[in-house]
This record gives sequence, C-alpha cells and structure tokens, in this order.
Amino acid sequence: MDINSMKSFCIQFRFSITQSEITHFALAMDTVMQKLTDFTIKSFERTAHKGATQKRRANLLAKLTEQFDVLAAAKRGEKLLKTKTVWTTNSDGERVQTQRSRAVRAWFFEQDGGWYVQCRYGAKALRLNDKGNALFVTKLENVEQALAALRSAVSNGEMDDAIAEALKGRVSAGIPRKPAKT
Repeated sequence: MDINSMKSFCIQFRFSITQSEITHFALAMDTVMQKLTDFTIKSFERTAHKGATQKRRANLLAKLTEQFDVLAAAKRGEKLLKTKTVWTTNSDGERVQTQRSRAVRAWFFEQDGGWYVQCRYGAKALRLNDKGNALFVTKLENVEQALAALRSAVSNGEMDDAIAEALKGRVSAGIPRKPAKT
C-alpha cells in the first residue's frame, strides 16, 4: 500500500492521522509484504466440518487403535491405564484439578477355548453380520489380526450401517434422536 492510497483511505473513512503516521504505516506494510515473499502463497478454503458418519468412523478408529495398546498390555500381563484430568473439591472446599486413572476395557476375552473379539461403539457391541457380533480366534496372538481386520472394515466404511444401528433409539440430552431422512 503506497502513501497516496493510504491518504485516500483515511480521508474516505474520516480518520485523523498525521503524515508521519501514514509514512510509518506504509513502511511497516512494505516490510511485512517483503517477508511474505519468502513463502509460497496459495489460495485454500478449509472444509467446514466432517459429516456425522465420518466423525463416528474416526471415533471408532481411534478406539480400535486404543485396543491395540490394550492387547500389547495384555500380552505383557498388565492392564492399560488411561489418565484424565478432572475437577474435584478438596477437604477445604476448593475446586482443584486432579488426575484420575481408569483401566481401558478390552474388546476381546477368552472363552470356549479361544478368544472372542468384538467391535464396540460406546457400550454396544456392533453386529458384524446376520450371524453374530464377535470374531473368534484360537490364540491371543491372533487377536491382533482380528483387530486389524476390524480396523480395515471401519476405515473402508463397511461398519457404517452397524454404527447407525447401534445408535438407533439413543437419547441425547433427554431428546430422542430423529430418524435419518433417506
């Protein structure tokens, strides 16, 4: 921006500004513009938001990734603990932040001489097909392959209908969900 365009801008919007302030501002703008030439400038519009299906899919993928950590802890004979910060009231009546740990619940369990692996959304086990809601493997070492198969199915969108089915009839903040328009 040059000095003359700055003057006309100030006159147009009735700003009272001195000649030295205009000169100082114009020099500052030139310095900023020179620094910007060091970079590649592109036009980009960020997408506003993901759709509900993509958010649910991303949430389930994050929980499946967490299950790989649960599996690694189970192989070591440990439980995976997750820590979060919560606000509590201490003995003096003051609100303070404290750390709380909780064990992450495994989606796999041993029964019938093998391991069942479920895919859960919240507290509900998702239906994998008409026959059931769990994969059965014979060894703990094979649970990782089952989790990988579930992760692949979720990322490819094959579990979207099962997630929608699990959310049917769910109440959010006391308001029942409206059925999706098709």
